[in-house]
Amino acid sequence: MTPDSLFDLASSPNTPPEQLLELATHTDAKIRQLVAANFSTPPQALWALGEEFPEQLFANHRLRLLLLEEPNLIYWIPLSTLIRLFEFETVPDYLKQALMQADSMLQGDIASQPQTAASVLEGLALHGDEWVREAIAHHKNTPINTLLQLAADPVMQVREGVARNPNSPASALQQLASDPHQQIRWAVARHEQTSVATLLQLACDPDIDVRIAIANHPHTPISTLLQLATDPEGEVKRAIALNPRTPISILEQFANEGDRAIQQALLNNRNLPDRLIEPLARKLENSIPITIQFDPYP
Repeated sequence: MTPDSLFDLASSPNTPPEQLLELATHTDAKIRQLVAANFSTPPQALWALGEEFPEQLFANHRLRLLLLEEPNLIYWIPLSTLIRLFEFETVPDYLKQALMQADSMLQGDIASQPQTAASVLEGLALHGDEWVREAIAHHKNTPINTLLQLAADPVMQVREGVARNPNSPASALQQLASDPHQQIRWAVARHEQTSVATLLQLACDPDIDVRIAIANHPHTPISTLLQLATDPEGEVKRAIALNPRTPISILEQFANEGDRAIQQALLNNRNLPDRLIEPLARKLENSIPITIQFDPYP
């Protein structure tokens, strides 16, 4: 059989289903592509070919007809094919709607895939269970408007996902900076998109880990670093001592104080002036604590 006749068979709606099934596994990708777009191709072949040729499956009106005939058809399509289909923004609305009506397990499987299309995630955020929304909150493709919506979600884990998402906008992070849960405020304090105004707010947070995160943040204003240098907690001061943006005057002040942990942190600050390194190292060497052990059985 000539190549042209094979192409004709693969594209003709009059080709018998059993012949299309055979052509669906042909070594020539162009023939398989034609079979994927053929209205007469049996469903089992469409599902296999859909993973390889999703656009051709979208264009095949057989897919829509099959969904109209069987509303639960989405459960018959292999998960690997569904994952591939929902990576495309061109996925038909009727297929998106079938996913929105599916169970949370299938929705979660799609929401957790790294290449799922933004419009699919946007729809699932409105229809999915809390663990589906949590996956969407973490997802790199989630649209900004959806992240803003999820920042007000009643479930803490969903809001935390937004706080940890590197694409979250400053406005969502500002909203989350007042969250009652410490781990969410901590995530905001570490986020690179957090605005200066929000950093200033979190510098006064009652939680020590949040203030440490602010002390470490690359965008924290110098005035706030000066404020945190007087924090009552030594761990916050230690973070200030490590920050290469801390003013020299504060580094000098810490070098002259007696806190050994802070002084050790200073030696790891790449901006510590040379004139302070040697005397500080000598001071630390001479102040190695001596541990005295007592015999518990005198």
